[in-house]
Amino acid sequence: MVLPQSVLVVGSGGREHALIRALLSSPAKPRVICAPGNAGIAQDVPCVPVGIDDIPGLVALAQREKIEFVVVGPEVPLALGLVDELTKLGLPAYGPKADGARLEASKIFTKQILLKYKIPTAAAAFFREVAPALAYLKTRPIPIVIKADGLAAGKGVTLPPLSPRPRPPCATCSAASSAPAAARFSSRIASTARKRRSSWSSRAATT
Repeated sequence: MVLPQSVLVVGSGGREHALIRALLSSPAKPRVICAPGNAGIAQDVPCVPVGIDDIPGLVALAQREKIEFVVVGPEVPLALGLVDELTKLGLPAYGPKADGARLEASKIFTKQILLKYKIPTAAAAFFREVAPALAYLKTRPIPIVIKADGLAAGKGVTLPPLSPRPRPPCATCSAASSAPAAARFSSRIASTARKRRSSWSSRAATT
């Protein structure tokens, strides 16, 4: 097996830095660059200021630098189809294509898959507006989990207080989901019931 001699790592966090350190320790001793990177990563490899959501820019960078392998860390470029575009050009990449990345990019899509194929998960309902969501909440026992659909950088889940009923989180999710960045995916809200699992010591939210 021929190992790549030039690698582009996409991302700017600790995860990407760890990947870079692993690549640098490879027996192949590849040339590694990162986009966009950060100050810490820049101490180990060259960083190029191309944003993770700039798919044409990342593709052009890979071509210009004669990259043989691309490692994609963040969810955003995966959901936007970076691997799809690289594959069209014959550039190998580590990460799912956009259709596979939907499992991470859309909580509603993933929940629908779980429900359709009877994969154990909590009950759920999906809403585009606050009023129907509030009506649904009145029919469900609490506690309950409220999620904004789309990528939310780890901030898309709300565990509202047991009382009063969670109107503010619904309104917050609705407003956040209508923002331009989130609108690339969906502007819906998922209300997911929390349930007990015998293997868990306490109630936990299922996703």
